[in-house]
Amino acid sequence: MQGKNGWGLTETIIGICVIMSFVLLVVMLVNDLYANFPTETESAISNTSTNNYKQIENNLYKAANKYYLKYKNSLTNGNVITSEILINEYYLDKEDMMVNTDECTGYALVYNDSLKTYISCDNYETEGY
Repeated sequence: MQGKNGWGLTETIIGICVIMSFVLLVVMLVNDLYANFPTETESAISNTSTNNYKQIENNLYKAANKYYLKYKNSLTNGNVITSEILINEYYLDKEDMMVNTDECTGYALVYNDSLKTYISCDNYETEGY
């Protein structure tokens, strides 16, 4: 391998190829490692989106509660107050049921003089909808 004159051309090329293979492997592993972690921005967007959908649930609850208080005597357990009814009777604005371009629908279920709200959107759905 190494004679009087040092490394030959063949040995140098083989050595460079081995080193480059290790560098390529390390780069691929590091890239894969970082690709699997969500960035702070992605986490913040996800939390913000969830908060926006919770706000829609809250908007629906407030509007349904006003409707319920007005019609309490005619509503019984199991009655459903839909977002469509609330929008048509001006208890709720259509914009109150939107996150960016994601338009949601929902309903409030009357149960034991209380309300439970559920919404369904393209990117979110209340558990039990």
